[in-house]
Amino acid sequence: MRVWRHGREIDADWANLRALHYGDGHFTTMRVVHGRIAWWPYHLQRLQEANRRLHGRFDDWPILSAQVHAVAANLGQGVLKLMQTRSASQRGYASHGAQNEWLMFADPNLPKQAESVQLEWAATRLGHQPALAGMKHLNRLEQVLARDEQPAGRCDDVLMCDLAGDLICTTSANLFVYQDQRWWTPMLDRCGVAGVCRARILELTQVTVARLNQTELAGASEVFCCNAVRGIMPVARIGQQSWPTGPATIDLMARLQVELECAN
Repeated sequence: MRVWRHGREIDADWANLRALHYGDGHFTTMRVVHGRIAWWPYHLQRLQEANRRLHGRFDDWPILSAQVHAVAANLGQGVLKLMQTRSASQRGYASHGAQNEWLMFADPNLPKQAESVQLEWAATRLGHQPALAGMKHLNRLEQVLARDEQPAGRCDDVLMCDLAGDLICTTSANLFVYQDQRWWTPMLDRCGVAGVCRARILELTQVTVARLNQTELAGASEVFCCNAVRGIMPVARIGQQSWPTGPATIDLMARLQVELECAN
């Protein structure tokens, strides 16, 4: 395939990647500390499940794991993104005969840990597509639109609802609310991303997974969002409502910190 960029023909061995043409693929984003990946077994499980759902036809997981760990060891500290896509010599949506391609992107800078985060409400709603729900696939335009609603510096992220008005997640993190002496997190069977940190928290403590709306959020005593790179981020504000960083959040943060820093 021939490629032109800004009117000039260029050599491009990536021209047949289906990620570029169709958003075909999935990815996971990992925290690397001391050359080790936090929660690697959870990332691997996520990749395997997404590959199965997208008919990826890939079995060389031990080889891929060794490659990822080698890159992480070389990186030392930072953020490592592992992306799966496919390449094909023929045009068209069908993936029959396409070959798996694994790409890694390394950033040596870990984001600074904030004491809390401030969120705004997103006007952009997440559409319902159960076939893709929970998966971190490459189609992220809803998140791009939602994040662009707010000027840089006004907030740390935006909280998104689905077409039914139920709470789902921020553009980059899962949501947890503490109410009636227990944790709750949104159900992600219609849309949203089921994150690695979320999966670990569901194992670590009792959490009710349910449909949540803004009224239930307003009645919460503590709120946090989380992802695999930054861990738990206490939410200080969403729109006009504020919350303290309460004891239940502090307890969970302490229990996860050792794992997040790859110290166990």
